[in-house]
Parts: sequence; structure tokens; C-alpha cells
Amino acid sequence: MGTSSGGSVGGEGGEPRDGASEDAALPAENAKLREEIAALQRKVEQLRRENERLKKRLDEARRSGKRQAAPFRRRTRKASPKKPGRKAGHVPAHRPVPEHVDAEVDVPLGACTCGGEVDEHGTDEQYVVDVPVVKPHVTKYVNHHGCCRKCGRRVDSRHPDQTSRAKAAASVVLGPQALALSVELKERLGVPYAKIVHIFRLCFQFPVSAGALARATQRIAERAEPTYDALVEYLRASDVVHADETGWYIADGSKKAWLWVFTTPEGVTLYAIRQSRGGDVPRAILGESFAGTLVVDGWSVYTTLGCPLAQCLAHLLRRCAEELEVQRGDAARFPQEVKKLLLGALLLRHGRDTMGDRVVDENKWNDAVENTEKKLAELLGPEQTDPSNKRLRKHLRNHQDEILVFLRNPAVAPTNNLAEQEIRPAVLARKVSAGNRTSAGAHAHEILASLTRTADRGGVPFVGLLPELLKADGPALLAPTRFGLPSRVPPTAPPMPERPRPTRHLPPPVGSVQSIEPTPRPRRPDRLEARGRHTATRTTPPSRPVAIRCWAVNVYARPTAIAPSAATPRTSHTPARSNATSDRAALDSTAEGSSTLATNTVGRMPALGRLWTRRCLPASARRPDKFDA
Repeated sequence: MGTSSGGSVGGEGGEPRDGASEDAALPAENAKLREEIAALQRKVEQLRRENERLKKRLDEARRSGKRQAAPFRRRTRKASPKKPGRKAGHVPAHRPVPEHVDAEVDVPLGACTCGGEVDEHGTDEQYVVDVPVVKPHVTKYVNHHGCCRKCGRRVDSRHPDQTSRAKAAASVVLGPQALALSVELKERLGVPYAKIVHIFRLCFQFPVSAGALARATQRIAERAEPTYDALVEYLRASDVVHADETGWYIADGSKKAWLWVFTTPEGVTLYAIRQSRGGDVPRAILGESFAGTLVVDGWSVYTTLGCPLAQCLAHLLRRCAEELEVQRGDAARFPQEVKKLLLGALLLRHGRDTMGDRVVDENKWNDAVENTEKKLAELLGPEQTDPSNKRLRKHLRNHQDEILVFLRNPAVAPTNNLAEQEIRPAVLARKVSAGNRTSAGAHAHEILASLTRTADRGGVPFVGLLPELLKADGPALLAPTRFGLPSRVPPTAPPMPERPRPTRHLPPPVGSVQSIEPTPRPRRPDRLEARGRHTATRTTPPSRPVAIRCWAVNVYARPTAIAPSAATPRTSHTPARSNATSDRAALDSTAEGSSTLATNTVGRMPALGRLWTRRCLPASARRPDKFDA
């Protein structure tokens, strides 16, 4: 059908549409399309710049992987680095004058270089400190042997300074000082056996092979294993423990291995090499009843341990910095706010640590801590739209109660730097040796590296401790105090109600020895043993005293106890072993070979009630639900 010039045409759906109104809507629609095109162009430009930036980072990463000089240096340098050396006005430092002089040489005055005579006005002194020429010291031991007239057994004599009973073809053995130096170089400093051989030949004129040192190291690790177990028990009684892990390589291993480190501010450093990165490793080292605070990074397996945790703020700040390198616009606001809050918490803790002896207003401090915790909760409340921010928020919410623990507990550090520092020697050794060839070598490394590092932190030369282990007749035990660790005094028992308890045992008096007859509970008697708790053995005869968890020690549960004094004669005890654990403080009082049962003395544990009943009573007397701190 025909239409007039001012008529309408059939629109969408058959409805007429006015041409004039359509023309009037074209400019608005055109402006809208222009805005959309401009927005898309801006988006394209933004994506182009982002692409260029990511390409640049990818090229830098590729070049850094091929970099040969300092491949792990910092990516960015400081704009105004500090000048090296002592600052102006600092007290000068000089090499001190030696306390003793082995030889004195008088150098007379000669003639001048021009040939003229010289008038003497005085003397000047100079001290030359040098290393003497060292050559191997060989000692020949003539051991006598005979036969017992009563039992017919062969009996051999042994000097206290001998480290081995090898005879005949194996009669030439390495001495304790040479083995101690080899262990120190290999396990603490990370020097390979091949280079140790060159050091011995160059410095001491001492011919030795790398295989002999490797086999000797494994034998030393067997003798030092009781001492390693004693350090584990010392670690379990610590209030704060730092943990970390890194990859490790074992050539004959069936799967990938991991090196774990557990360290305390007191000075204990323990390494454990396992073919697992799961929660079974820290659970085996710390024990089921660990009640201290574990400072860790964000690895999820630590949450399965059941002990109080504290997150490392350094890892969180590093993660926020990585997010800020990628995020732009509104997406960068969340990691920036998280970083600002964490830095504020660090400044708050630093302010209290630097107050020294000044009195802290606890009310104001608690208000500041509560305000920080409230800000953290408000920051993690709203949902995030960016995928990276969603993951960061989820991680922080899962560990929200573990982030600011250092504000409530002064003993907890805000970062896990201690574990990072203690794992660094192992990482440096891994860069040189790439790990271990055998599982036996890995086991020897975790034991001896733990002992050498702990001794180094305590300021005790391990070269002086190892000969005591080697001269002992079999595996021997060094008390943790020999490594410079503070002695631990058991706590005083909490007061008990004065009423008869027919089915429960009262705790022994402080400072006394008491035989406790364990009475098995009628229901689930092996429940605590199955969970790994350290309780008395059910088959212990009534005449034998039952060892008490954590605050008591049965010295003959270990092979040979070495006293703190080097002059103490060696003795060997061979009674039956028990399931008792060794207390570190009691070791010092019983290390002279005594086989008595040391019990409670005055100590320092803060929560005595429930903690005391859980650790100090036998299984038959343990009722944690009836005691309250």
C-alpha cells in the first residue's frame, strides 16, 4: 500500500514508526556508540600496555634464568644505598694484642740505606700471629686380649681415648679430632668430601679418602642419634617453635624428598629429611601433645596439627607486593589496604619492643590491639570481585586468628625469619652437593647438621663435643645444656585437694622419687598409646619406677649418659629400656651415670593445672577434665 510523505512505515512488529522521531533519536544513538567505541579503544590501549609490560617481565625472567653472576640478587636496587664501612665518629676497632707470646725475636738496628750511622732512640713492637706447620700425630695403642676362665668369652682392653675396636686389616683408624673437623666442614659449612680431602692434604699433610670420611660420618650419626632425640624432646617442651620446609634430593629415593627445619629462639635447630611434605612430619617431630605456638608460613598442612599457629607477616607482605605488581585500578586497592594494615601492626609491635624498661599501659595496649583486629575483620568482610583478590581474601580469612598473634603473645615473632635463616645453610649445601646419594646419607646429614648448627648457635665448638661421643663405648647422650641451651627446670606440682582418691594417684612430692603403680583403665586402655602420647608402659613390673612424661627422666633409658664435665669417667648401663622420655633439666643432675628417676622441681611453665596433669601424671591418673588452671 502507498504512504504519504509524512506518513509512517511498518516498524518492528508491524507497528508504524514516525520518521521524524527516528531522525531525532539518531544523534543520541550516535553519541552513545561513540562513547562505547572510545571505551573500547581505551580498553584496547590498556590491554596493549599490559601486554607490553608482561612481555618485558617475561624477558627479564628468561634473562635472569641464564644469568651467571649473582642470579639471586635483588631485582631492584635502592636509590640511595648506605655507604659501606664504619660510620663517621664510630669507635675504631683494632686487632687485640695476643695474651701469650710463643717466641720473641730482637731485631737490631742496622745502617741507613745511604751508608750513614744511625742513632737509636727506642723500640717498636710487632706481633705476628700465624698458623704453625701441622703434621699428623700418630698414636700406637697396644691392646691386650685374653679369655675369661669362667665363661670363656674373649676380653679386650681399651684405652679411654680410643674411638674404635677395629683390629687387623682395619687397625689404622681416623682420630676424633680429624673426624670432628670433617663433620664440621661437611655438615655445617657444606664443604664436599672431595674438597675436605684436599684441605686435609694441604693444611695437615693428612692423606684420607672421601669414602672413608663418608662411612665414618654415618657411624658418627649412629652414635649421635640419642643426642638428636634429646634435642627433639627439648624442642617439644618449647613455648614457641618456627618451622619451614624446602625441596631435597635423594638419588636412591623412590619419590621427592623434603628437608624440614624446626627451630626455637632458645637455640635449638633440628633438620628432618623425609619423603613427605604432609602433616605427618611435623606431627612426628613435635608430638601429639605439643602445646606451644608454631610460627609457619601459609602451608595448609600445619592447620591439621591442632596446636596454636602464628602466620608469618613477611610472607603475607610479599604476596601483597606481588599482587600490586600485577593489579591496576580498583583491583589494587585491596592488597594495598592489607599491606597497610600489616605494616601498621608491625610498627605497633616494634613500638612496644623498643620501650625497654618503661612501663606499658596495658589498657591502651589492649585497645590498640583490639582496634587492629577490628580493622582486619572489617577489611576481610566485603566480597572481592577480582580472582586474585578472592584468593588472597580467602587465605586471610582462613588464617584470620593466626595473623596478629604476635600482638597478644610477646614471645611470638611477627615473621618466620628465624626458620628462613636456619634453613639457609641447608639450601647452600644443596646448591653445592645437590642433596644426598643414599637415604643413609640423608639420615646422617639430618642428625649431624642439627647438632652442629645447634652448637654453633649456642657458641659451643662442636669439634670439642664430638670426641666425647666417639670415645664412648656405643651410642651416647649429650645433654642439651652442653650445646649452650638454657636448662629447663620442671614446674612445681599444683596443689591437690585433701580428700581420698581411691582410683587415682596423687602426684609425687616435689624433689622426691616415688614408685607409681600404673592401673590400666577398664575402657580403651591403649587410647593414648595409639595417639602417640608418652605414657608409662603397661607391662612395667611393679618393682620398677614408672617414668613421668616431660618432667622426669630415666637415664638408663638411654645407652650412655655423658656428664657435663669432660673429666667424668665413662660408664655403661644395660638395664631394660622403658618408654620414658628424657627431661632436659633432669639430665644435668643425673648425667654422671646415675640410673635413678629424677622428678619434679621448681619451674617456669605458666599454665600449671591442665598442662601439668596432661604431661606429668601417668595414664591411670590423667583426668584433664577435672583440673583447671
